[in-house]
Amino acid sequence: MLNVVRGATAGKSYVAVADRLVVSGASFLTMIIVGRAAGVTELGMFALAWSVLLVTNVVVEALVVTPFTVFVGEHDKQADRRAYAGVVLAQALGLAGAAMAIVPAAGHVLADSLSIERSASIMWALFVAIPMVVIREFARRFLFATLEAVKVFVLDLLVAALQLSTLIALWTMSELSATTALASLAFSSGIVSAVWLVMERRKFGRFSADFLREKLRAHVKFGRWVGAAQLSDLAATHGIVWVIAAFSGATATGIFAACNSLALVVNPLILGLGSVLLPRTARAGREGGRAEVSRVVWKVTGFLVAAIGVVCLGIAVFGSQIVVALYSLDFTTGLAGIIALLALSHFLAGAAFAVDNGLTAIARPDLNFAAAFAGLIVTLTSSLLLIVPLGLIGAALGVALGAFASTCFQFAAFARQVGMPRWNTRSR
Repeated sequence: MLNVVRGATAGKSYVAVADRLVVSGASFLTMIIVGRAAGVTELGMFALAWSVLLVTNVVVEALVVTPFTVFVGEHDKQADRRAYAGVVLAQALGLAGAAMAIVPAAGHVLADSLSIERSASIMWALFVAIPMVVIREFARRFLFATLEAVKVFVLDLLVAALQLSTLIALWTMSELSATTALASLAFSSGIVSAVWLVMERRKFGRFSADFLREKLRAHVKFGRWVGAAQLSDLAATHGIVWVIAAFSGATATGIFAACNSLALVVNPLILGLGSVLLPRTARAGREGGRAEVSRVVWKVTGFLVAAIGVVCLGIAVFGSQIVVALYSLDFTTGLAGIIALLALSHFLAGAAFAVDNGLTAIARPDLNFAAAFAGLIVTLTSSLLLIVPLGLIGAALGVALGAFASTCFQFAAFARQVGMPRWNTRSR
């Protein structure tokens, strides 16, 4: 059995997977509620706004929390850890503020160019949601970095309960739309995150300007590649909705988002394990070098391929019937093909997840970026060529081709750095 899912780490891994079930389940139910209550056009607009929130979270994760996860072990003194925690909180708040400043103007330009109705109200709801969602995600990642998985689970359970109850209340009052769904997300994330900050305030200490500059330089130097890779991945998987919106409109975007929401059910397993995999892999690198990183990563990869493969096969076979039933879609032509291709793309991405963490742990996030950028180029090129003649199936095929290119690149790069797996090596 894998070390990462055994012993003391096992408990944290299981809690992390349970937490991802809560987070992904809440997101999945949110999509269903918006789609059923407001229609697929509103769902399409919500998916576009959601992609902006994901971009902001990726930047905060790459430039703030991921470097913190890797470097926090270098500080032995409690005072230094508290000062470092204060720095990363300040960085997260600063990036949230920057996103708030950029989003309204950029959002209006994009929305007007895509002729999306009620763009102003959606952008202002997004403006309010950004800092709330960023602090919530920061809290989650910060607690995972310090291996406090149970606290993350409680935080996310509270947010999910508040978010879903608010959405149901809006649905009952016939007030649910893309705008009010964003407001619900902001409200639930903001309330719980504020309580967490008050309760955990002693973990965040004062820091000097020199210490802040030192950590900023280290985080940017390390996180620029992580951020570039994750943004490229995000552009390839979620950015495709903007291409669909430009060519086919918000309704087609909503249909694609509904199909993709089902394929995303593999995320609890991938991201739940990943929440403790990066700290575990970083520690393996410090204690045993690249050989230990190789052992952990290849074994976890075998587990992910088997587990995700079963789930994605079920999605590919039964997905179209499930999506039609959940979202009450009238559009059924090609749904099976769209969902099968999206399931394949998520399987490929999940198979490379441990390798992605391994490259980060051995300080080669630049290779993750190269792989992600190659996948993005393939996705955009093939989608733009295929979406007009094939419609949504062409967009899904583009995503799958991009995932295949990125995954092949990552596996080849990691094998070149640490060697091929030795399956007969006994686990320590």
